[in-house]
Amino acid sequence: MSDADTRRKAVEEALRESEERYRSLIHGAAYGIYRSTLDGRLLDVNPALATMLGYDSMEELQGLNLREVYRHPDERDALIERYGRDGVARGIEVDWKRRNGTPVRVRLSVRVVRTPADGDRSFEGIVEDVSERRALEARLHQAQQMEAVGRLARGIAHDFNNVLAAIEGSCDLLLAQLAPDDPSHPEIVEIQRAAERGASLTRRLLAFSRREPVRSERLDVRTVVNDMAGMLRRLTGEGHTFEIREGDEPLWVLAEASQIEQVLLNLVVNARDAMPKAGRLTIRLDRVETDETTASPVGPLAGPWARLTIEDTGIGIALDRQAQIFEPFYTTKDPDRGGGLGLSIVYSIVRECGGSIRVTSEPGRGTRFDILLPLV
Repeated sequence: MSDADTRRKAVEEALRESEERYRSLIHGAAYGIYRSTLDGRLLDVNPALATMLGYDSMEELQGLNLREVYRHPDERDALIERYGRDGVARGIEVDWKRRNGTPVRVRLSVRVVRTPADGDRSFEGIVEDVSERRALEARLHQAQQMEAVGRLARGIAHDFNNVLAAIEGSCDLLLAQLAPDDPSHPEIVEIQRAAERGASLTRRLLAFSRREPVRSERLDVRTVVNDMAGMLRRLTGEGHTFEIREGDEPLWVLAEASQIEQVLLNLVVNARDAMPKAGRLTIRLDRVETDETTASPVGPLAGPWARLTIEDTGIGIALDRQAQIFEPFYTTKDPDRGGGLGLSIVYSIVRECGGSIRVTSEPGRGTRFDILLPLV
């Protein structure tokens, strides 16, 4: 063998080893990596990306067009239009979807690569799943809001109640001195009602500032719901269909009965208000098992749970409002129908019990709340 052949084989061997190291690096990376054409055809993907999106193999994912993993396919075109001229985009967050349709928030770093032979453009991207990070940030933000409301309540509640008590007492004295047909009588009654609403708002504020230990007990959620069935049916009102569906298996959880009752009352009242004319309200009780792939990023860890579902056929909640519904004082109701604390109280109770709550809604198609509480 000549020296030239020996050098050529050495170069080829070095190139092969370099390609193997490169492929091993890409396939062993913790982040998702892909290469695609301008029109979205996937040329290469690594195992991390397939796992991130819930596909069984790289080949299965590679058979898709990249537009198919975007929740809003037009967003890819907008990104190409915006960053295509610079040839690089770093730290762009977009919404993709997994194989089963569940959303996933990803952080993209993409660069344009041109093929030397023909100059065609392709894209190389690195993908990081930031869904859990964003969910944790949302939970922290929610917790900070709850703590702020608690501090506010503890600071002003008693003084505010004293003011309201003076107003209510003065109204009682005035009403005792006036005849029922006096022109001022309705106005004083309205002042008294306003003071009562203020006192009710203060009591709900204080629900956030509870410092004493919760007196939890082992109870069957089915028993609490069935004991309240008559009241809940009356709350739903005439013209609405009310139904409770449950299995035969007990659903034992650790909680205060009054906490579960408060959750039910708030959600049922909200459901009723969302159905101004007629509709159907359904309460379901069942046992579910979650694992790392089915548990919500903002919910509990994998395990067995008691699921309490309240579903209505009302007006629904717009997607852009769903992220705000658990915030204190946020409400879409008229001021005389709610103070924006009902769902915040529900959220704090569920989290205090070690569970999670998820809302599914679409305008005109009703709303569904799923509450998971750990079974004991």
